[in-house]
Amino acid sequence: MENEIKEFFRQTAPKPSDPTAFRLELNARLAAVESVKAYHDREVRRLRRIRRLTFVAGLLLGGAAAAWFILHPVRLPELPLDTRLPEGASTVGASLISWGVACLVVGLAIFFPLRSLRRQKKILF
Repeated sequence: MENEIKEFFRQTAPKPSDPTAFRLELNARLAAVESVKAYHDREVRRLRRIRRLTFVAGLLLGGAAAAWFILHPVRLPELPLDTRLPEGASTVGASLISWGVACLVVGLAIFFPLRSLRRQKKILF
């Protein structure tokens, strides 16, 4: 069986061509590979820059939202001390919790796709 395979490859082996044409084709293919590698490296740098900008934007917007809530508290009407709030009444804590959950969901929606991009450190070629 092994001899048959060797014979098959001997029969189907390409015939040597002009060395100059071979070198020109080889150089063209190597240039194509280098251009693909350069494109890949540019894309990796671009995605890293996007990830950093997204992180900084999230920090700034989160800080701005936190500052807004701290500097502009919800003003509840003054009620006598013996007055009970109706059930289901919205409170400041519920508002902050809902905003916190919304920020967490947005942050995770940005984090997980970028995390999967970071795992793609394997070079294509």
